[in-house]
Amino acid sequence: MICGVTPSLSHTLPEGLHLYAVARPALLERGNHPVVELDPTHTSSVPFLRRLERLDRLIYSPSGMETPRWAFYDCAELPGTVFGLCASADRVPEEARELLGGEESQDLLPLNAVVAIPTVEAGHWLVYVVCGLDEVVETGFSDLRAETLHAALEWLGALEVSAVCQWAGGRIALHLGGAAPELRAAWMPSHDRPATCCLHYALCPASSPTLSPARWVSSRDEESLRDLQSRIEAGRRYFVVDGRTDGPDPEWAICEGTAP
Repeated sequence: MICGVTPSLSHTLPEGLHLYAVARPALLERGNHPVVELDPTHTSSVPFLRRLERLDRLIYSPSGMETPRWAFYDCAELPGTVFGLCASADRVPEEARELLGGEESQDLLPLNAVVAIPTVEAGHWLVYVVCGLDEVVETGFSDLRAETLHAALEWLGALEVSAVCQWAGGRIALHLGGAAPELRAAWMPSHDRPATCCLHYALCPASSPTLSPARWVSSRDEESLRDLQSRIEAGRRYFVVDGRTDGPDPEWAICEGTAP
C-alpha cells in the first residue's frame, strides 16, 4: 500500500474487471499481486497489444501525441510495463467494444493504461502515460485511472516516481493522491509540447518540506511556467499541491518549499 493512499485495486477490484501487465517474465515474476500476464515477445499477446495501440490512438491522436508502435514496444513493453484494467468484451458497451476491436465475447479489452519504465536508481520508475477509454466513450465502469496508477506502483514495488505530464488536460491531478510532487521541470522546450512538466515524489517520504502559501498558475500561462523553470534551475524548489480541472484551462496550486 502506498503511504497516505487508500488500499489499491489489488484489494478492491470491481466486479468484471481484471488487472493486466504487459512485461517481460523477469518483471512479471516480481509483481506484488496477481495480474493477467502478457509477454510482449509472445505472439499470443499481439491481439491485446493492438487494442492497447487503439486505446492510445483514441486518447492521444487529437493532440498529435499518439505513440508509434515501435515506441510502445521498445520504450515501454520491453524495458518496463504497460499496466491497467481490462474486461472481457461481453462486459463492455458495444461502442467501446467496436472502438477497441473486440470481436469475440471473451476478448480482453484494455480499459485504461499506465506506462512505467525503470530508471537507473533502484525502485525509481518513470511514468509517462496514464489514460482511460472512458475519456472518449462510455465503458460501463467509473474512471479508475488514479486507482490504477496506485495499483501499478504497488505491483512494481516502486519507491519513487518521476512523471512527465502536460500542464493542460488535467493529468497532473492523478499524481496528487499522496505526498505533494516536486516540480523538477516546469517548462520543457526540448519536448514536442514545451508546456510540459516533470514531477517527482517518493511513495513513503521520510519527511515533508515546509511549504509557502500557494499561488495558482494557469496551464496556458507561458510566462509563469517559464518563470518557474528559471527559478527551479536556480535551485529553488516548488511543489504541486492542488488542481482545478473542471474548466477548459486547468489551474494548479504551486507552493515553494524548503528542506524540513
